[in-house]
Amino acid sequence: MSTNFKNLYTSNNPPIQATLMRGANIESIHKIHAVITDKKGRVLMCAGNPEYKSFIRSALKPFQAIPFVSSGAASKINNESKSIALACGSHSGSKLHSREAFKILWEYDIDINNLKCPKSKTSPLEHNCSGKHAAFLATCKKNELAIR
Repeated sequence: MSTNFKNLYTSNNPPIQATLMRGANIESIHKIHAVITDKKGRVLMCAGNPEYKSFIRSALKPFQAIPFVSSGAASKINNESKSIALACGSHSGSKLHSREAFKILWEYDIDINNLKCPKSKTSPLEHNCSGKHAAFLATCKKNELAIR
């Protein structure tokens, strides 16, 4: 984007604020800087600082889980909502989480050695992204794509 952002970022254009509530308590407050561009990258609208840099990392997991759900791969898993939840977020590597990631692999007869997450503690199943990666592999298997 080569537009002059200084003209866009003013005190009249604050970031969007999202407040996450847990019951009656505020759990967290997030400031969101957003930019809408045309096909050429010209800024059409923005909220907050359009030059603000962030790393979305795990925030993409729900979008990365869409093929797991839309392909029907998730529906093969008993109590699929737990597997979908694990595919959509990071986890602590507890036995409960590790078992759920293993269950996804088990249902699709995928060898745990195909799970290329870094080894956390004693197993790649304990890595905080194992659910997402297991869902990727299950989706590949469901769609008859090669797993290496």
